[in-house]
Amino acid sequence: MSAYSEAEEFATALRTEGCLSLLITVPGQFQAQLTQISLFDLHLAAVEETLPRIAFFEIPTDLVLISFPIGSAAAPIWGGIGLQRDDLLLLGPGETSYARTDGFTRWATIRVPIKTLVMYSTALTGAALDISSMPRHWRPPRMAGRHLRGLHTAAIRMAASRPQLLVDAMAAHGLEQQMIYAIFECLATAKAGNEIRAKLRDQEIMARFQKLLQCKQGCPTSMTEICAMLCVSNLLMRRLCSEHLGMSISTYDRLRRISLARRALTRGGSATTSVTVIAHQNGFRDVRRFIKSYHAAFGESPCTTLQRSRNRSIARR
Repeated sequence: MSAYSEAEEFATALRTEGCLSLLITVPGQFQAQLTQISLFDLHLAAVEETLPRIAFFEIPTDLVLISFPIGSAAAPIWGGIGLQRDDLLLLGPGETSYARTDGFTRWATIRVPIKTLVMYSTALTGAALDISSMPRHWRPPRMAGRHLRGLHTAAIRMAASRPQLLVDAMAAHGLEQQMIYAIFECLATAKAGNEIRAKLRDQEIMARFQKLLQCKQGCPTSMTEICAMLCVSNLLMRRLCSEHLGMSISTYDRLRRISLARRALTRGGSATTSVTVIAHQNGFRDVRRFIKSYHAAFGESPCTTLQRSRNRSIARR
């Protein structure tokens, strides 16, 4: 169980959930709480966040991730899919997805190894589970969904109040067995529609978009350039950015580069590192405009961030 006031530290903690990057999209004091439980095969997480952000996830190739809202709070919008209270979302092995929030959010995940799903599917149904045919977004029968969410909630509360129970092998094994059966209860009536292939195609385009931005490092990009390199139409890219990012390419790219600049300023670098150098390295040619945008995003000047980083370095010596 951990609490965070720095987005970068929170993003690092979320890597076990498949998070590769996290970008705060509005100014304010960031706060997040993360509870993670590792059983024998299943891994559970409960997350609470205060500020809007955009994260990019890539699910490990041996896992399936199931996510759902906690209570009545809003959940992240995964790949353009907004989850309602009773909905479940599934991301298969190796799948990628942007997950954005518009404000305060509480959400849960269950990570399940593929081999565990296949083993239980064979035992319960006599056939191996076909991951490619599984739904990506569905609403299970009310009782089945309530059962799964209830078990998850009970485990998180137990971790907070009576963690010693989860250390007991028999109790942990019993909880895991119940959760696996509850997952199959939710999957039993789920139907995979034609939307899967379209969603996976959109996710693949956005994954290439993310990699393209990373390769360009601090260089600014344009819609025309992006569309040409991805071999997609301007209209399609605008739609995907609206659905997955909730903003235009230029806005997302500018926020991404200013976040990279903050990371560089926070790390301090050498004694010769300056705000001007870092601004130019991240594609901001007009330093005055960079300083103004930086202050609007983080509530302080880049000089203040850099000096604080240097003071910490001196204190450590």
